[in-house]
Amino acid sequence: MNGKNACNYFDGYTHCFSAVNAWKLSDDTKATDDAWVKEDILSNVSFVGVANTEYVPKKGYEQQGFVAQVGGVVTLINESGSNINPGDKVMLDLNLDPTMSMKSRDKGIPREKVRFTVAKAYTSDEIINKAQEGIANLGKGDACLVDVEAAKKLVKDAEAALKTAKKSRVEDDIKAAKTTLADAKADAKTTLNAPNSNCSGLKKFLDNYQRLSNRVIGKSYSFARPGDRLEVGLQPRNPY
Repeated sequence: MNGKNACNYFDGYTHCFSAVNAWKLSDDTKATDDAWVKEDILSNVSFVGVANTEYVPKKGYEQQGFVAQVGGVVTLINESGSNINPGDKVMLDLNLDPTMSMKSRDKGIPREKVRFTVAKAYTSDEIINKAQEGIANLGKGDACLVDVEAAKKLVKDAEAALKTAKKSRVEDDIKAAKTTLADAKADAKTTLNAPNSNCSGLKKFLDNYQRLSNRVIGKSYSFARPGDRLEVGLQPRNPY
């Protein structure tokens, strides 16, 4: 939320977002692009579990907390807009379709409330394609590996030169060797992080791949049309 009633989420605790209606986007000019808005929100949250107890949004109850189920079978509502079949992998999702809430058969949920939901997970090929969208220099993995190995060799050679210089006990040689080693380490550090390096594309791709893979939260155990209840088995999540 914005304004004087804004909440502070920097207290070190895990916080739950039950709705995203007042979410602050990173770029308000793109607020009409649903695909961009969804990605902007999902890239800033992590799935922990499914709430198992209620929360009373009243003063005096701010610190009450609640229980989140992180494993086992849970019952969710399919608000993805498409059918989900038994055995389908499901991922954290957000449906911004304003008519989606009208399809829910659950009572007591405000129709204007935009909530997190699940959807059929991306396939491996889809994750790879989405992870490389907008990345320059991708496809130069071999060159990247060569750069990394070359940088490692420079550091190793510089360390050997410093060791030799220390044995000679010549101050000027030791000082020069230390400078060379420091430069080699600095170059190695920037190899992966330089904006225009061959490795920057690969690093960004791996970061995107990990982020998208982490959205897969489990497997469907039942069939559910949009608005139906869905049984999901939560699974351990890892980046690869």
